[in-house]
Amino acid sequence: MVWLDRMRNKFRANVGIVSLDSPSSEVEDIVDAIARNVALPLELQNSIFLWDFAKGFRKVIPVGNSGIEFEEVEEFEGCLDPVPALDKMDKYPHSGLFIFRDIHPFLMGDRAELVVISAVKNLSRDLPNSGVMIEEGGERTWTPFTKRMVILGQDMSFPNDFFNVVHHLHYSPPEQRELEEITNLMLDEFNRKTVEAYGRELEINLSQSERQRLHRAALSLTKNEYQTALQEAVITYGAIDSRTIDFINAWKIEKLLVYNVEFSAPPEVPVGGFDLLDAWIEERVGLFHTQLEAKGAGVNLPPPKGILLVGPPGTGKSLCAKSIGQRLGLPIVRIDIGGLFDSLVGETGKKLRQMLRIAETISPCVLWLDEVDKALAGASGPVTDGGTAKDVLGTLLTWMADRKAPVFVVATANRIDGLPSEFSRSGRFNAVFKLDVPTSKERAQILDIHLGKYELRLPDTGLVELVRSTKDWVGAELADMVEEAVVTAQSRCIKASLPFAVELQDFKKVLERMVPQAQQSPEAFQEYREHVKNFRPASTPEEEVEKKTVARTTTRNIKL
Repeated sequence: MVWLDRMRNKFRANVGIVSLDSPSSEVEDIVDAIARNVALPLELQNSIFLWDFAKGFRKVIPVGNSGIEFEEVEEFEGCLDPVPALDKMDKYPHSGLFIFRDIHPFLMGDRAELVVISAVKNLSRDLPNSGVMIEEGGERTWTPFTKRMVILGQDMSFPNDFFNVVHHLHYSPPEQRELEEITNLMLDEFNRKTVEAYGRELEINLSQSERQRLHRAALSLTKNEYQTALQEAVITYGAIDSRTIDFINAWKIEKLLVYNVEFSAPPEVPVGGFDLLDAWIEERVGLFHTQLEAKGAGVNLPPPKGILLVGPPGTGKSLCAKSIGQRLGLPIVRIDIGGLFDSLVGETGKKLRQMLRIAETISPCVLWLDEVDKALAGASGPVTDGGTAKDVLGTLLTWMADRKAPVFVVATANRIDGLPSEFSRSGRFNAVFKLDVPTSKERAQILDIHLGKYELRLPDTGLVELVRSTKDWVGAELADMVEEAVVTAQSRCIKASLPFAVELQDFKKVLERMVPQAQQSPEAFQEYREHVKNFRPASTPEEEVEKKTVARTTTRNIKL
């Protein structure tokens, strides 16, 4: 695990105190890992101590190949408060690794105590120089020894003056190789128990590719969480099969709901049109899932970074974002950046960083940054919001440049001119797509999709007439028009005591009273097109479509 390597290297580099932001449920496993992978190489395996408020200091004793036991330490008796505990560690006259659990509230926030803060700062200076002066035969000799401190806690955020006082690390959950080992051990255990209880082996029906999908689904879960989820799946289904993958995904999402993360459901209707965007996504589905080596190319291709979708309201940006998650088979984490803005300076950036960490935690996933232009509009001009927009922009740019987790970003914006140039420049995203009013072919597809929601179908001639009458209508307006026509038809049929049926006249009535936004504000649409003229179109432009036909849900084609 990366965090273990970094902790060990920091201690070897004479760093005195390292903090590890880690889940509370994993404390024993983490202490076990530190004992074997940090204390042992530093030759501190016989002097590892764990402190917490409930039991004070206990000696940590590794057992066998895995697991730990605790032993009471008489010389540390009565050190339940942080200050005497830190003092005991400071005066301990031998080498040792001291692990403090949940001491961080006394170092930050409302519960911070100056005496604890001061003690930790002094220890940061003194621990790397620990030793004892021994006088023998009239000569005094300084005998150094190794003494190090680890702070364990969840959601730690130290003040700025702790920079280089406490070196902060983040716990990383098991990687795919480790998950495979955990799975093999657990399946052996499940199988043994099934044989003992029922005289038969556990039913395991997972292909190699399904095992890989299972481990991808479990990425971001801690060891204990994955073990619990897998055990629940076995109890639920009485077997390990493809249903286990969906179970693990649902378990992971349920876990993260406590953080108020908004998970977007797949779109309720298929996406109509966007053939160029669709083809681009199709090319990259395999890349994202496997981060694979290009077959025959001899090069390693990284997973795609993401895309920026720009278009006026109603053109289908949100629908596209949801459908991309569905196509990739990944959960969609939605962040409304504007909704994160807080009146307290610094709080917005803090909230955003937490949400980005959660996205990495649940990865692989799609991160949908909705309406980024509204949130970042003030980042390029004079500071009018206490620097919040600039802080948000800086946080996003740093994260997008540095992230290693497989998070596919889909950012949506109504106006490209509302975005800072550094956000949309080349390299931030794999591509920037512009969305516009649908072509005649796309309008026919969209109308058919929304008619299908009501189990309706117009004759070919009626559909053609509607397509020709809705030039410059965006997808959302076409959906509203179909719904309005259904309501109009229902009202008409009720008044006339007729069986329900939607006729072309119902659509014509709606067309008479609805005016699309492109006709209400033609200058705004023209200005938008000028701003995005150099970006990729999401759809083949009308003038480039060779045959003005549209394939319906049957084999018939309609001339437009």
